[in-house]
Amino acid sequence: KMATGGTNNQKIVVMTVNIGLKKRDGSKDPDESLKKKKETIKTKKDAIDKLLEAQKPSIVFLQESKQTDEIPPNYEYLFQDQASLLFDKTKLKFDMVDKSQFEDIKQKESKGDVTKELDEARFCVATVKSLQDQNANLMCVSWHGPFHKTKEEKQKALEDMLSFVDAMCMKLNLPCVIGGDFNLSCEKVISYLKKSKFESKFLCSQCVTLPRRKNVIDFFVTSKSLGVTDVTAVAWNTIGENLDDYFDHDPIVGSLLENFIESVEDENSKDSDEDEDKKDSDEDEDKKDSSGDEDSHDSSVDYGWAQLTELLEKKF
Repeated sequence: KMATGGTNNQKIVVMTVNIGLKKRDGSKDPDESLKKKKETIKTKKDAIDKLLEAQKPSIVFLQESKQTDEIPPNYEYLFQDQASLLFDKTKLKFDMVDKSQFEDIKQKESKGDVTKELDEARFCVATVKSLQDQNANLMCVSWHGPFHKTKEEKQKALEDMLSFVDAMCMKLNLPCVIGGDFNLSCEKVISYLKKSKFESKFLCSQCVTLPRRKNVIDFFVTSKSLGVTDVTAVAWNTIGENLDDYFDHDPIVGSLLENFIESVEDENSKDSDEDEDKKDSDEDEDKKDSSGDEDSHDSSVDYGWAQLTELLEKKF
């Protein structure tokens, strides 16, 4: 049974966003002034700062970010080339999963067992601990699915990534949340999960896309014991004027652990009910035994002590 936690109803706000290279460093036109490029970079940085301030996410799953990006002082940055993690260090403690865990992937790649798109640069994996609730532990994965590939190749990369994450979840005894740009529509991932070996393990959050996006390709996939609620897309133009011109992906925001806590409480309640039923059953059995002759009851006790004595003699 995986370690799960949460003893209060505190929400953890999560966000996934592909920062995008579109207009990121200004035009590639050599005639464009350095000043203009710096203005473009500043516009995007200010927009991200405003986004973080408005949404106040505890965990941000980033794609196509840069190690040189400046971040607010209360956040810490775990960087990978294509996918990174940002977290509020006043609320959470992150530990990057040991890179040696990726050796199995590299070996399987060399044998052709997994797609080469499942390289270390495309996903960032870390374990998370809440500073307020020591029981609230999970694993986070920022994922950037392959682009300019066939549907079959993209799906194979997804399958290989989920296989790795599932193995890590079992090894670390933790549930997980995956946020990212899957480069596959949410509908296709949901359809794939229903038909795959992961159907009983993972679920995909659904989000209504904004008008400028035809398909939802940025979303969350979680262990079934977790789930992300209240998933919504944030329009960049609500953060600042004309920001849609600078970002080609909309941020996706949701709440983590709210329904997770309820599910844990329900599970505990179920376990408690089962224990109570077992207790009642045992009491009924005891009454049934006591209604019989005393010799039968005494014989049962003698047999128990005989077993215990035999075990002690073997041990010592």
